[in-house]
Amino acid sequence: MYDIRQQMLIFCIFYVLLIPMVLPEENIQWSQSDSYWNGFCSTGKRQSPIDLDIGNVHFPPYFACLFSACM
Repeated sequence: MYDIRQQMLIFCIFYVLLIPMVLPEENIQWSQSDSYWNGFCSTGKRQSPIDLDIGNVHFPPYFACLFSACM
């Protein structure tokens, strides 16, 4: 049985590996949902928006939130 951190880690790995292969860069338009996910991630203390650029894919702040949960 996986604990929640292992599940999050597996999800993050699949997210990084599969999303760039499935979706071309021009079809990814996260900017409209950035503010929503940024508010979703800023639990507890207020954080500045976090954007991750991995290869040619722009990941929204919610991915950074999930990725920080993996650590």
